[in-house]
Amino acid sequence: MKKLFLICLLVLAVSASGAQYYNANFLDTAVAVNAGITSVNGTDFASKERPTSNNAGLITITFTRAAGSASTVNFYFQVSFDGGTTWSDYIESISIETQHSVISGTTVRVSKPVNLWGISYMRLSKIVNGDTANNLTAVNATISY
Repeated sequence: MKKLFLICLLVLAVSASGAQYYNANFLDTAVAVNAGITSVNGTDFASKERPTSNNAGLITITFTRAAGSASTVNFYFQVSFDGGTTWSDYIESISIETQHSVISGTTVRVSKPVNLWGISYMRLSKIVNGDTANNLTAVNATISY
């Protein structure tokens, strides 16, 4: 929590200093991921390739849940170090319990700081709903820096 607060404070300080601030969804339209299903870029959704230009950023995951359980939804990303010519899996995924606290109603929003050093582009590669009893709707991810 302390690290997240410091990253948010840094983003606010940079934006207040007149520097350019970037914030964009990976998906133009949020998707639904049914219980126990893996959704894949290029088959189930079309992820935008988002540029990166800083050493650190923030990935924000948003989804609407029905009930949720201790099972997780996992978000996987791919990165390019050569302007989008070749892609490799990002070293860490973002895992969130589908019963995570909601911000309002049934909407879950979780942000995680990420290291973007040397990465020229990033895209969402797959979403795995490990909750076999609950569908997720309005699923999206946003990158900010």
